[in-house]
Amino acid sequence: MVLNTHMNKKPLIYLHIGRHKTGTTFLQTFLRLNESLLLSKGILYPKTGIPKIIPFAHHNLAWEINRDERFMPVKGSQWENLHKEIENNNTNVVVLSSESFCEGFREEQIHSLKNKLLGYEVKIIVYLRRQDKWYQSAYKGLVWDGYTYNSFSKFVEYMESTGQGNYYNFIKRWEKYFEKESIFVRIYKEGQPPEHILKDFLSVIGLQYKTEDFVSIKNQNVSPNIKLIKIKCFVNRFNSFISNNRIKFYINVYENKLLYIFYKLINKIIPNFLIDNKLTTIQEDYKILKRYEESNSKIAKEYFQNAEKLF
Repeated sequence: MVLNTHMNKKPLIYLHIGRHKTGTTFLQTFLRLNESLLLSKGILYPKTGIPKIIPFAHHNLAWEINRDERFMPVKGSQWENLHKEIENNNTNVVVLSSESFCEGFREEQIHSLKNKLLGYEVKIIVYLRRQDKWYQSAYKGLVWDGYTYNSFSKFVEYMESTGQGNYYNFIKRWEKYFEKESIFVRIYKEGQPPEHILKDFLSVIGLQYKTEDFVSIKNQNVSPNIKLIKIKCFVNRFNSFISNNRIKFYINVYENKLLYIFYKLINKIIPNFLIDNKLTTIQEDYKILKRYEESNSKIAKEYFQNAEKLF
């Protein structure tokens, strides 16, 4: 166990900021379930900032900064509570994780976050995913959560209009407040077993993954197939007329349960010529990647030792 023997020295904080759909839920659930084992190895995964509704990640810390409506008020100052928890656990390393640090975090919010962590050495960990695959996964997740989009192409237009696919600009915003050498850019590889990203993440924070040392978990957030998503998108249009968000939330939960129960039957009785199991074509995927070829190349050169390609 590595203890912080210098009482006046604050521990190193690893801030895992996502991005969304890059194995974040899997990593966070692992860290939460293994928090005692991690603590025995000198690494604190704090309880402060973890909301009851999503009991494995530090979303509440991010929600306070960006004034998210999901923020859950707590007694006292949440960030002060975090500092106290860190002080009470005499460790050298702290891990905070929430993809919500990407949600609505413009320069103003990143600056505010920097001020909340003054005095600590902070290292940022961010995983990037091929934009075409990231868009598809994000779209499926949002539709499954009850959001209404007319089509995937409209969703892509929205993502591009807000600049979310430009990873280079995204990283540069964080570089304004955290040194480049303190930002660890990692790649989420398509089709990899979840253990691979776990091994990679633990290596960044200085641990070696051994199955016998930790509580293992199953993969989280397994996406339903495209046909089911298309049906859910159609159903969501009816739910959009419900004004009460709480009622809408519970309706969405039970709809998803029913769809999962009957998804095999749905796949059999609805032929592909009516609702196919494809979201995009190869040409459309290529078009998305081509759009970000230049910005991706800049990241590859600056963060991956002059590599020619990012993905």
